[in-house]
Amino acid sequence: MASFHVSSTNAVQISFRGSVQHSFLCPFTHMMAQACGYKPGDFIHTFGDAHIYSNHMEQLELQLSRKPRTLPKLTINPNKTDIFGFEFSDFTIENYNPHPHIKGAVAV
Repeated sequence: MASFHVSSTNAVQISFRGSVQHSFLCPFTHMMAQACGYKPGDFIHTFGDAHIYSNHMEQLELQLSRKPRTLPKLTINPNKTDIFGFEFSDFTIENYNPHPHIKGAVAV
């Protein structure tokens, strides 16, 4: 479920997921704001059942020990204004410098 709060210049997305293992950033807020003629605002994500599996502790400790890096920049083709008209080629990510992959089991 997602809802949007719109001010005079910004669109803020509030998203709820009933069951979540972890969070990830989604460009949907940017896409909706652009399609509606606004600048993207905050992305607020709430969880109903956030949990960590016991066999993921080592991976989480590794992730938490890593020093944060500069965030990448998402650029979307400014000519797109139809929410259903976006294509893969409309997106570019600059300065993406991820840490190495952390392997973990899918299920307990």
